[in-house]
Amino acid sequence: MTVPPPKSADNRRVMARIMTHEVLRGLATMARVGGGDMIQFLVFSGIWSANTQHLLGIKVRSPSRTTSRPTASAGPSRRRI
Repeated sequence: MTVPPPKSADNRRVMARIMTHEVLRGLATMARVGGGDMIQFLVFSGIWSANTQHLLGIKVRSPSRTTSRPTASAGPSRRRI
């Protein structure tokens, strides 16, 4: 006769509490760095990361330029050469 494996404990609630604690702790740290102004901190961190990416060797793909070009009509081409 085989014995079923023991049921694992449901850790979702504990993990949610730990993650919430860590996120709030990180937000509190960011608020202290930014002098209590989150917008100022986000702008500062964006500029700082943009200015130091080349030092870390991170390759960032620039957004592709989308130019609006006329699309070909569904009918046959009427151009004569």
